[in-house]
Amino acid sequence: LDRLDTDEVIEMIRALAVLSEDTVSTIVSLASGLPLAVEEVANSEATGSPPLRFNDSVQARLNRLSQTARSALSGAALMGERSRWTVAADAVGADADDAFRAASSLDFVTAVPDGDDSRFRHALTRECVLAQINPTERVRLARAAAEALDRTQDRSVGTALLASELWEKAREPGKAASRIAPLG
Repeated sequence: LDRLDTDEVIEMIRALAVLSEDTVSTIVSLASGLPLAVEEVANSEATGSPPLRFNDSVQARLNRLSQTARSALSGAALMGERSRWTVAADAVGADADDAFRAASSLDFVTAVPDGDDSRFRHALTRECVLAQINPTERVRLARAAAEALDRTQDRSVGTALLASELWEKAREPGKAASRIAPLG
């Protein structure tokens, strides 16, 4: 997707919200023609927040989540752009439905029609969520997600590869290797 030119950004902003000319000009300069950034920044202004950079907008939404829902979202981010939400919630002891409702109401994730998968609304949103996880928490969350995934007893190739990746992020190379060894 190409960047939008100034007229296209202004048209998109006008479709999203009624804002002052000064605010529109600020959004045009902040969004750099990226449709996702235009939407994020315009929506932050429409809800009463000052125009922000994309990352600041994502951070502001993260701050509106409960700690449990935020942890589930972080676990889902570690699992990939598309993840099994029930596993991510189980990893942090969250109620899957409540945590998903909170994360989806703030436009972080959407449901995937088949099964209990969710996907991030956009890869950049997932990257912003990942960026806020400190290294120690990343290891702890990866271990918890790998353990939750192992509890599913799903031995498919995709699950084995994901579990192996999570065990690697958890700094458990032996467990990572043991999940993919049966694949031959």
